[in-house]
Amino acid sequence: MYSEEDFRRMNKNTVPEIQRTNLASTALTLLSLEINAATFDFMDKPPKEEWCFENYLNHRNMEYAASVREQLVDLCRRCGISPSSCGQNVDIVRKCLLKGLFMSIAQLQRDKKYITVSIFEYFEYLLCIRTCSKKR
Repeated sequence: MYSEEDFRRMNKNTVPEIQRTNLASTALTLLSLEINAATFDFMDKPPKEEWCFENYLNHRNMEYAASVREQLVDLCRRCGISPSSCGQNVDIVRKCLLKGLFMSIAQLQRDKKYITVSIFEYFEYLLCIRTCSKKR
């Protein structure tokens, strides 16, 4: 039972559950079924900006990445190349990123500054790929 005052403060309609819950497992399930979660026709779509914020992603960068992906798929089709997934082999993606972004690579130095590999400039903060040393 609610008091009349509490009842009047309630929303006329509740927020749909899909907008109140974490959709990580749903997104992974859709991905495993090879369904694009970004274009899936949910009844009540979760706000994209809020989802990105909750998952520590930049919404504008995600939209840009989706646009680039669409362009690449379109180019593959026009050139007669069958687009395919790398599956679990993410090294293929890493190699592609390194080939395309090699001018932006920087290494973290002992003094906690970054130095670009291409022109040897120092930066305090820079989005970079950290060097991983393999034990031999």
